[in-house]
Amino acid sequence: MRKSFLLGLLALLVLSSLAQATPILSFSAPDSYTPGQNFYVELRLTGAQNLNQFGVRVLISAPAGVPGTDFRYVEPLDDPSYDPEYVFLSPVLTSYFDYGPGIITNALYVTGMLDDYTQAVTTSPGHDLLARLCIHPDASFNKPITLAVDTQGFELFSFVDDPDDDPPSIPDYSGLLQSLPAIQISAVPEPAVMTLLALGLGFGALRRRR
Repeated sequence: MRKSFLLGLLALLVLSSLAQATPILSFSAPDSYTPGQNFYVELRLTGAQNLNQFGVRVLISAPAGVPGTDFRYVEPLDDPSYDPEYVFLSPVLTSYFDYGPGIITNALYVTGMLDDYTQAVTTSPGHDLLARLCIHPDASFNKPITLAVDTQGFELFSFVDDPDDDPPSIPDYSGLLQSLPAIQISAVPEPAVMTLLALGLGFGALRRRR
């Protein structure tokens, strides 16, 4: 009797923890980029319950270079209505670009919301895309590029209770704030550098043989 009670309590605790699991926000990006060629970075949110509206600020930075010239966001963003992976297929999607003088950072603000607040969504793999960002590095730029989600301007709202009230955050929003993602993408080595590396490896192998 006691054993079955404990097992039932344990199962209840497990189900409760699963139901309140922290949503996961993550970047999906290539391992490297080629100077002068656009590349895409995706921002995905999995496990968010009853999501009606979001706002996100993605910062792009580098250890050197001029924001907006050496590396920059490229407009326009693609249309979510053509891609079923988007969380909101027909959101009011807007973007705002900000270049800080004296700061090697280019900030992109992306917001989206459902027109009908009664149609809240729960994000899952394959239906978790918040934004697809196009980034252009200048042909002469080859420094690592870092993208990060800023706590400022980051919002995930649920209107399940009452859309007329102040919009409450999704469950475990505070836990998600503690693990906002960042990713670094390096430039593909130039052909001349690759040739030198190959020559160096070949010379080392020749010396070992002798």
